[in-house]
Amino acid sequence: MRKISLLAAAAAVCSAAPALANNGGHGGSNTSSLPACSAGDISVAVLACSGFYSGNLLSNSSVSAQLTGLDAIGFDWDGDFNALVAAGQKYDGGGATVINFTQTLYGDTVLGVHFGGGGANGVGNGTAFYKFDAGTSGINSITLNYPGSSGIVLYSTGSATPPPNETNPGVPEPASWMMMISGFGMVGYGMRRRKAVFRLA
Repeated sequence: MRKISLLAAAAAVCSAAPALANNGGHGGSNTSSLPACSAGDISVAVLACSGFYSGNLLSNSSVSAQLTGLDAIGFDWDGDFNALVAAGQKYDGGGATVINFTQTLYGDTVLGVHFGGGGANGVGNGTAFYKFDAGTSGINSITLNYPGSSGIVLYSTGSATPPPNETNPGVPEPASWMMMISGFGMVGYGMRRRKAVFRLA
C-alpha cells in the first residue's frame, strides 16, 4: 500500500510539472505532442529557452503563464502586458520566418514566440520564451527555424553603448570659449603694449 501511495504521489508531481505545457486554458488546444524548445529554434545565440507551451500565451489573459515561462529562463518581468503593447513591443508574425523589429536589439534580449501551426514541419499551436545575446553591434531581425509564426513579444533588450574608441569628442562649453578668447586678447594686448614700450626706450 505504501508503494502505491508513493507511486501516486510521484505521478501527481510529474503530471503537475507539465501542466503549463499542456494547458489548453490559455487560448490553445490541449496538445501533448509539442516539441521542447532548443537553441536551434532561432538564428541567434540562445542563452536559455522555455517551452513549448500549448496555446497562445502572448496575451493579457495569460500573464501568469507568461510569468512562469519567463521565470524558467531567469527573467523577472513586471507582468504589465498592456505596457508592452503600448510600447509597440508586440509583433504580428504573419507566418513569416524572418521577424523584423522596429528597434535595434542589443545584448541580453528576451522574447516570446507563438507558432500557430506551420504545417507538417511546424510546432503546432505552441509558445516558447527565449533569452539570447543580440551582441554589442545590435540586430534588427531574427530568423525563426519553424514556420507558422503568429505573434512575437519583445519583453526586454539592452541599450546601445558606443565602444570606447568611438566616443564623440567633447565640445567646449561657452565659458571655456570665453576664457580662451580672453586669454588670446590678453596675450595680444601684452604684445602690443610691449612693442610700444620698446619703441620709447
